[in-house]
Amino acid sequence: MLFAFLIFAPTIAFVPHYANILLVFKVIPKRLKLKISSNLIVLLLIVLLSEINIIARHLFIDSTTSEYVPYSILIILTFFVAKNLNSDHLRYLVYLILFEIFIGWIEFGLHKHTILSALYNFDFGQSEFGKGGLMYYSRVYGLSQNSSSFAYKVFGALLITYSLPMKKARRNIIYAILLSGILISFNRTVIGALLVFILISQMPVLIRSLKRMVVFFKLRPYLIFVIVLGLVLVFTIFLNYTSIINQMNRGMTSVDTSSREISYSYFLAFIKNNFWFGNMSVKLWYNHEGTLFHAHNSFVETLASNGIFIFLLYMFFVLKNLNRYNAKFVMPILVLSVLQYGIFWGISFLDIVFQYFLLRVNKANESSL
Repeated sequence: MLFAFLIFAPTIAFVPHYANILLVFKVIPKRLKLKISSNLIVLLLIVLLSEINIIARHLFIDSTTSEYVPYSILIILTFFVAKNLNSDHLRYLVYLILFEIFIGWIEFGLHKHTILSALYNFDFGQSEFGKGGLMYYSRVYGLSQNSSSFAYKVFGALLITYSLPMKKARRNIIYAILLSGILISFNRTVIGALLVFILISQMPVLIRSLKRMVVFFKLRPYLIFVIVLGLVLVFTIFLNYTSIINQMNRGMTSVDTSSREISYSYFLAFIKNNFWFGNMSVKLWYNHEGTLFHAHNSFVETLASNGIFIFLLYMFFVLKNLNRYNAKFVMPILVLSVLQYGIFWGISFLDIVFQYFLLRVNKANESSL
């Protein structure tokens, strides 16, 4: 329970990010007899090159810089945390997130973005709750700093729930609560990643079912039912197409990118001019009228901050561990991270979930949705 809470606690608003360091005391005692794996070597190489980058920055570019330790060093802690997780830890983690969803329900019922009133002292550019009847403006934060962080946790909990052994009735109840959490946090990228997860995880099940339906004539009524259900779903989406697009685009007539094109142009221009070493392993931010923005893309952010050599090591670490058992969990997180800064923070909730699934090498107990 304590291990799960130490992972969850830094995701709560006003709990400092460096609280993650407390995880060291849970994982280091178990790693005294350390086995050096190829994965650990790759991660240590990332940290070493990042440190060389920072030292070079201090010596040749900006001697006033106060950063001497690269943020990437936290990826080592993430690695050990992920390796030490077991089903009990993950189950408690899901329960904590279910509790946060309950808080989100209260916020939604009160028509408040958050019950943590101190958050309103910060300028998030948040519009009036429920503006225009759009779910985007009805997003709640749960106990998190913002709705995106809340949505990432709910999505991660859904992936974890799918992977854990549990009774079907309990699993379905948890699914229902988690899906409600995705709705009230209404992060469009998370919704897209969820659809990718459903597609990847259920495609083999669908193919097997269709094969059985073709082989066994007695299942024809079931086949007809599935076809009719699919047609009803498609027809319903068609009838409500305008409303759905209106919700996803925040009521705008054109595709809404949340002004990402502004930060993208800045980061891509920076990469073009600093391709080899990036921002010398100091995390790059875009300062727009006094407000700092990240790249809203894990890959662009990592390349811009570290340069191509370190970026390729990150990609090698991912591709080296991607396999047919973990792809259904890893790919949706990668898709999410194309449109959000989801992974490669060093350490974060989503980084831990990502590495937990990435480092899996065999099939575990899994459910169907």
